[in-house]
Amino acid sequence: MSSLTPMKLNEQIISMRKAVEKARVRLCRRLIRQRKLIQKSKDEKKTRKMDRIIREIDRCKKMSRDEVSKFALVNLKALTDLLVKRSEISVDERILYKLACQEIVLKNVEEFRAKYPNWQREVPFLLQRLGLQYKSKREAKKIESEQSKTVKAAEMCTRIETENDVKALVTKQIRKTVKKEESLERKKKKLEDKKKSNKSDEICAPVLNLPKLELPKPVIAKGQAVIKLLSLDSSQSEECSSLKVTKENVAFERNTEANVICEEDDPTSTNPPVKANYGQKRKKDFEESKRRNDAKGQLESRTKLSLKDCKVMSSTAKLLENQDLHPSWIAKRREHEALMEMQASCKPKKIVFDDD
Repeated sequence: MSSLTPMKLNEQIISMRKAVEKARVRLCRRLIRQRKLIQKSKDEKKTRKMDRIIREIDRCKKMSRDEVSKFALVNLKALTDLLVKRSEISVDERILYKLACQEIVLKNVEEFRAKYPNWQREVPFLLQRLGLQYKSKREAKKIESEQSKTVKAAEMCTRIETENDVKALVTKQIRKTVKKEESLERKKKKLEDKKKSNKSDEICAPVLNLPKLELPKPVIAKGQAVIKLLSLDSSQSEECSSLKVTKENVAFERNTEANVICEEDDPTSTNPPVKANYGQKRKKDFEESKRRNDAKGQLESRTKLSLKDCKVMSSTAKLLENQDLHPSWIAKRREHEALMEMQASCKPKKIVFDDD
């Protein structure tokens, strides 16, 4: 014979939950069928019976399964005893009896009683103590929750004692909402201004007004040029006195050069040959060679002067052009010109031999 323990009793109650659920479904269906049959009749007794059935259906749906199983394990009465005392019994007791007397529930109860023959003494004693621990804990939790609620209510009462406090709270909340709305409006305006500014920047391109380059105070007239001597050693340029080259001087020099060249080329310019001795002939030749050399020297000097004038004009034009260039480019150009001048000046000398 195995003795009953609280653990085994608890397991039995849990195992009976499925059977109790099936019994509940069957009972509800049977009560619904009865209600449909009685619903058509107009008799007062049947209407009262229909009201009772409706209450039983509602209660049957809300009944807990563990309560039904506990009652079924302890119950010794049959369903016929319930019919005798129908008027005195409440709806809850009536549903408990009906569920406990279902066939599925009765089978489980008989099996349990066959296992434990001393169930009449042990089951009621264990059911009284079963769940007392959890019940005490639940009650303690309920008491704590109620106390916390009372404390919170007291705090709220102390906070809001007078109507002035309530008004102050309301005004604070209104101010907060107004401030939030104002801040949102400001942010929206800022975003709109930024969008407009971005659009205007994209449309309007920046225009730079650079200052125009101006010539120095002494204005350059037609037929004149300003010459600046540039020092190759240092980057700075030293200003020299301005030289004036007029058109008339240039034209006069060109005419003189042309006349000299024509005189040299003309064969008629030379004196006619005269018959003389060999010594006289040598003297004449020497004089002619001298004359030719002098004419050549004069031509070379004049051509050099004209070349210098041309260089002056070209240098003035370059200076005007260089005003628009970068200083590094100007320095590089000056170095190149200096090298070209050095190469031109270092030409080999021509040796002229006399007729002797």
